[in-house]
Amino acid sequence: DKARFCHEHFLGMKTLQGMAALKRQLLSILSSAGFVKAGLTTKSVEAMGLWKPGQPTDGVRLALGCANDIRKASSQLMAALLCAALFPRVAWAMSQGPKKGVKRKLVQVGAIDAKQGAQDSLKLFVREPGSKEKVKVAVHPASVNSRETYFESPYLVYSELVRTTRVYLRECTPVPAMALLLFGGDLAAADAGAIGLRPGQAMLTVAGWISFMVSSKTQSLLLRVRAELDRLLKLKIEQPDLTFGRAGLLDAVARVVSEPPVEMEVEPTTSLVAAPLPT
Repeated sequence: DKARFCHEHFLGMKTLQGMAALKRQLLSILSSAGFVKAGLTTKSVEAMGLWKPGQPTDGVRLALGCANDIRKASSQLMAALLCAALFPRVAWAMSQGPKKGVKRKLVQVGAIDAKQGAQDSLKLFVREPGSKEKVKVAVHPASVNSRETYFESPYLVYSELVRTTRVYLRECTPVPAMALLLFGGDLAAADAGAIGLRPGQAMLTVAGWISFMVSSKTQSLLLRVRAELDRLLKLKIEQPDLTFGRAGLLDAVARVVSEPPVEMEVEPTTSLVAAPLPT
């Protein structure tokens, strides 16, 4: 039954019910704004789920007409959507790597790896709201991430900061660098000459303070993709009933951010993705 399922998977019944209610509320707001079918209310969506033959649901997928859609969003895509929703609540992680000249295998360029059982070697920082100063933080002990010693990305988004004996992140999720580039703040090209980059290298900044070192070709491509993506999203906001055909830019972006990390070897002293630099 439901209680046993929650117990076996370490879930809270009330928490799941709250999530279902929040999903219905968000769907109702989207319906009122014209982004989905009109006339959907929290009560009508809940009723759809309760009347579903077999197993009751929250009713959201039934209301959207995609209950039989077997496609599943990847964890990377979900993380990218969280990045879009929570930006600029971004933290970045740093850990002391191996000695110079020693290679280590990373699942993804820019991944952060702390020794097992040495969570304190993982340093987390956020940008002080309203200033350029960085503040050292920690993952809240109640979070499952407080026991993690490896993150696939040095960037995390979080829902809130809690200040007790120290500053803690609550509800944090690692997000890929590509999500920040495509869904973060304003994307701009930095002056390569001013920061002393070699020929063929370039720098991109997100919101003026998160910096990424890329090739010149990649810089140009990402700037064009981001500009077109922003244009389409603005158009959708202005015309909620507008539909986009498949196999376009949006599908391509979804595929890019859904790609699993690629295993490769890098020198610890080599950084293709620079750490966030407050300016």
